[in-house]
Amino acid sequence: MTSSAPIRWQTIALLAGVFGLFVWSIRPVPPPTGWATDFDEAVIEAQATGKNLLVAFNLHGCMPCAMMDKQVLPEPRVRAAITSFVPVRV
Repeated sequence: MTSSAPIRWQTIALLAGVFGLFVWSIRPVPPPTGWATDFDEAVIEAQATGKNLLVAFNLHGCMPCAMMDKQVLPEPRVRAAITSFVPVRV
């Protein structure tokens, strides 16, 4: 009877860990600096400034989206290229 008790605790610990990772993965991630989050306002700004929209679709918990936010968008060349657009993340 004592041999099954550790297995139960290991199962509970594993499930708690998986649940914790799931909750962590779906947390909202703030948009990069300079990116709008309201599509309608971004359209109005683009019309007013004569710039094109740069629309980035983002899903909470999306690992490629998080990598893009951390590794690609902060790059100076990318930030310079984005200035000719109205960037919006939806």
